[in-house]
Amino acid sequence: MNTDKRIYKAEDALIESLAALAHAVAEMLQQMENIAKASTDKYTRLQLRTMRAAKRKIDELIWDLEN
Repeated sequence: MNTDKRIYKAEDALIESLAALAHAVAEMLQQMENIAKASTDKYTRLQLRTMRAAKRKIDELIWDLEN
């Protein structure tokens, strides 16, 4: 039974760590998106679409981890 408790605690800690990492990545992508929005460079504007798609995936991951 103690082993089960340790496993559950380890799983919870892992989920919390992954959620924290996902939040940090989402924040980084948001900052990159803000920088890209200010750019007039065509390539950077294309990257903006990629960053938004990545941010959506990260947001989905965060939701999955927290629920």
